[in-house]
Amino acid sequence: MMWTLFGDVWATFRADRARFLLTLSGIVIGVASLVMLSGLLEGGKEALLSASQQATEDNVVKVRPGEVPEKQRMRTTRPLEMRDQSTLAHNGMLEGAPVEVEQEVRTEARSGKARGWVRFVGSAPSARELYSLELSRGRFLTELDIQSSARVAVVGDKVYSDILGSPKSLDGVELVAKGERWEVVGVLKHKAILGGGEGTWMWDRKVVVPRTAFASAYRSDGRIDHLFVRLAYTQSLADRVKAVRGVVRQTVLRNHYGVKNFQIEGEGEEDAKFDLIMGIIRMLLMTTAVLSLVVGGINIMNIMLVSVTERTREIGVRRALGASKRTILFHFLAESALVAALGGLVGAASGLAVNRIASWGLSVWLGEWKFHIIGWSIIAGIAAAALTGVLFGLYPAWRAARLDPAEALRFE
Repeated sequence: MMWTLFGDVWATFRADRARFLLTLSGIVIGVASLVMLSGLLEGGKEALLSASQQATEDNVVKVRPGEVPEKQRMRTTRPLEMRDQSTLAHNGMLEGAPVEVEQEVRTEARSGKARGWVRFVGSAPSARELYSLELSRGRFLTELDIQSSARVAVVGDKVYSDILGSPKSLDGVELVAKGERWEVVGVLKHKAILGGGEGTWMWDRKVVVPRTAFASAYRSDGRIDHLFVRLAYTQSLADRVKAVRGVVRQTVLRNHYGVKNFQIEGEGEEDAKFDLIMGIIRMLLMTTAVLSLVVGGINIMNIMLVSVTERTREIGVRRALGASKRTILFHFLAESALVAALGGLVGAASGLAVNRIASWGLSVWLGEWKFHIIGWSIIAGIAAAALTGVLFGLYPAWRAARLDPAEALRFE
């Protein structure tokens, strides 16, 4: 039975290759768009998170300052500060999870006559792993730099070229900001960001310095801009992250006299809005793919109707030899589904290929854009293609089954 189906599909292809390929085009485009766009959407989601400079690792709970709820604006509180780090670091419920902080300030920096706006980041050696930073020359911060409050700095690619003038050696190179001199010990590799731009929020225009030196130079009040709690990987990491968020929220709330003037990323309104937007985009992409499959289904119905007409005598002979209406019906239905499934396979392969090329191009143009293979989209695409073939093959198969054997044998 299966070999007969393959033989009939091959005969249809040989009879008119152009018509056959055009018929499959709708199915191929529909499945390819589903596979390609679902992969690109996942890569785009990661790129957007990276563009917003978030620590995107699954084992990081990130806290940042937030607005005080309207009902609590008259209550006494305190800002997010070093005390919160110390309290969390000594919280036994976190089981010794490392607690890291980060401070930032936007200022003008100069080297010789060159000047430019930069963003100083007071951090620790862990920032390199946290933000996936790479060095083009020199070294990164060390624990000794933190302990000694060393006036050393690791600069972004734009700071190195525009302000420092791209010196071949970093020996004796200094950067001055707000009267403070910083010895440049390292240069970050260019870190492209989604959408480009020249703002100081880009890593290319940032200067990373030891948080202890930063505090004494620019932030003596102890306020911090970001606080991170890093978890060890476990089998139930998602549940662990959720539990740790709860511990962090309650601990910081106590320090802030019960006023929630901070935001834990992953449980706020902004994250819900982001998920909603991504959900709407997914729905629109699915709709586009479905419409393409419908067009492909109409094309399949057309070629199957033509096939029924061209094979009228063959149907008459099979009926005369004892084939039932049900046999004829299921044969043409299976042939229609096979043609559509073939289009689905070609579409899935094409979608993966285009996704790979597009991801490469976007990573070159916009920065890191990972290539993703979304398994459910491949399975759903091929299954939807086969189902489309069955649905749109019903009418041609029904017409073939209703042909009168005597009339079919006389058909020229």
